Amino acid sequence: MKIVLDMDNTLIDEFGQGRRPGAEAFLERLAADGHELALWTSSTKERALLILRHLDLERHFAEFRFREDYDPDNRGLGKNINEIGGHVLIDDDPKQIAHMKKIRRRGILVPSYRTGGEEPEPGVFKRVYKELNQKRGLLGLFRR
Repeated sequence: MKIVLDMDNTLIDEFGQGRRPGAEAFLERLAADGHELALWTSSTKERALLILRHLDLERHFAEFRFREDYDPDNRGLGKNINEIGGHVLIDDDPKQIAHMKKIRRRGILVPSYRTGGEEPEPGVFKRVYKELNQKRGLLGLFRR
């Protein structure tokens, strides 16, 4: 399965200073399970790559989509993961998750991760991993 992940407030904090607790182990576990990982972010390519390299996350992803690739005018366009053969999007933005239903893909919402506060949902990646592995059948994968 091709799993697409958002960057800001999903895997990292809003300033790009730190990883969300459990992010590294989550990405490693998905890769070990044989999933292909793609990153789709509304950050610019320059900013995103700088952060990903600094936090040692770039190596986990086989493919990248940056703001310049899908929303160069920063109008808030939906992430059309169909363009890259994505099956599911993990994101902190409810609008992006709603967009997944429109394009007949599955979306998993996580609470935004921000610095200076307590983790809003400790163990969020355990919940997401469990959701990803629920037995839904092939049709269920494309209808959520």
